[in-house]
Amino acid sequence: MLTNLPDYVPDLNKTLRSLNSNYISTMLQPNAEAALNWIKATLTPKSRVAIGGSNTLRNIGVTDYIETGDFLYTNRYVKHAPFKLDSSIPQEVVERSYLDAFTADFYLTSTNAVTEQGELVNVDGLGNRVAAIAYGPKKVIVVVGRNKIVPDMPAAFERLGQIISRGGMGEQRGIETPCRTVGKCIDCKSDNRPCCTYSIVRYQRRPRGHEAARIQVLLIDEDLGF
Repeated sequence: MLTNLPDYVPDLNKTLRSLNSNYISTMLQPNAEAALNWIKATLTPKSRVAIGGSNTLRNIGVTDYIETGDFLYTNRYVKHAPFKLDSSIPQEVVERSYLDAFTADFYLTSTNAVTEQGELVNVDGLGNRVAAIAYGPKKVIVVVGRNKIVPDMPAAFERLGQIISRGGMGEQRGIETPCRTVGKCIDCKSDNRPCCTYSIVRYQRRPRGHEAARIQVLLIDEDLGF
């Protein structure tokens, strides 16, 4: 599990309060099992579901549940395996899965970092994940382990740099980048560069009428994902 500061103890309750004060609807879950049960109770059969690449979702069983469940889901990953794109799937199917996300009823993903001020910070290669978080799917469920909490925005970007240079993005897909060789970001021009598009969700407009918040965060009191 990647963390920024060896002696840093994340303040879950402060992070929870900050996210909710920014109208990013957040619930604290005691463990991964509780989070998975909440997701199972929330996703409706026959609904359109999409996933942003996430080891967290794979680790807690969300991906397996969706792959085998009664959902309209375009899969682009190797089933029942660590997060890995399936090279046997035609490229047009993979590209369609990116576009399908924008009309999904539920989009599930994690986040690269969350600050104690209640901000979701992400970096993406193609940009499909950060785009779907920002706009498109009716509901976005963000599943976050406590190890992704950082004190502030500078620490968030430091964490993103750690993830990239240590292979947290692309390692399981066999992607080689200069930062993995030298162990730090060198602002490369590689075709495989995984850090092309950044996004920060600082605030969510309040839902109208009886609508529920579009982005919902499950903050889990366990270390999960990269």
